[in-house]
Amino acid sequence: MALFSLKDFTIKYLNHYLWPRRVINRLFSYDIYYPAGLCVNLGGGPYFYRHGWINADFIDGFSRLEARKHLDLGKCLNGLPFEGVNAYYLSHTLEHFHVEDAKKLLIAAKDSMREGGIIRIVVPDAELILNR
Repeated sequence: MALFSLKDFTIKYLNHYLWPRRVINRLFSYDIYYPAGLCVNLGGGPYFYRHGWINADFIDGFSRLEARKHLDLGKCLNGLPFEGVNAYYLSHTLEHFHVEDAKKLLIAAKDSMREGGIIRIVVPDAELILNR
């Protein structure tokens, strides 16, 4: 009898090697990398907070909290309610949209940005997930 299954080994292996990437992503220096001005995290969830950033998400009661905006991104595919944005950050947001809708959302983000703005996109590694 095996001490552990291949599935258990794979999950433990992936968690071991993926966890440092998650930590590095969360410790990313927003203040150094992003320019001063309007910065927006789309789909950031309840735990994202950075000074000077607006966190927009579709969570009930979200707008009652400081620097947060209740926003249904599915209804903003033809235009976001922001102008002159210096940076957008989308972490684990785009994979919840159909490809065509994700394209529209990115175009809407681009259209609301100032020239030279930054869009940082973080999505899961589909190949890694599919090959588990």
